[in-house]
Amino acid sequence: MMNKQQTIRCAAFSAVLVLLFSGCQKAPSGFPDVVPCRINVVKDGDPLPQTTVILVSDSPKEWFSSGETDASGKTEINTTLSNFSRSGAPEGHYKVTLNQIPQLKETKSQQELFDMPASEKAAYIAKQEKLIRESRAFPLEFESHVTTPIEIDVKKGEPTLTIDVAQWTEK
Repeated sequence: MMNKQQTIRCAAFSAVLVLLFSGCQKAPSGFPDVVPCRINVVKDGDPLPQTTVILVSDSPKEWFSSGETDASGKTEINTTLSNFSRSGAPEGHYKVTLNQIPQLKETKSQQELFDMPASEKAAYIAKQEKLIRESRAFPLEFESHVTTPIEIDVKKGEPTLTIDVAQWTEK
């Protein structure tokens, strides 16, 4: 049977374990306050899965906010500084960059490419590059914070934003 002192030690040890394993890390110096931020990326209402979304602040920061869309085109933005990350983004105005790497159905392994004659390899690579260009859901300019036309405001109380890339791609 445990005495009172052992019970207190056991309770204190349990509390420490709970704190350690519950993710209660203290944010590092310079980490901003964040608010919930979810973004839906679509084109004409159709989801754009596997799209990397990066929020770029007007002024350079040590931290960055980003996420990757799931099959339904939705992502929860996380803000990261060094090895510390927290769900959400700081309130503010951002340019948004998007990057989507298409999934090609027919790809060759490194060994298959190595074994190919040079002319066949060149033709294969040209075909793959053409497929990538044709399967892009949005223009290349969306990948750079300098050229992207997409801008959003993250505000407390507005946790979900939708970006329809068709707004900027159709003339």
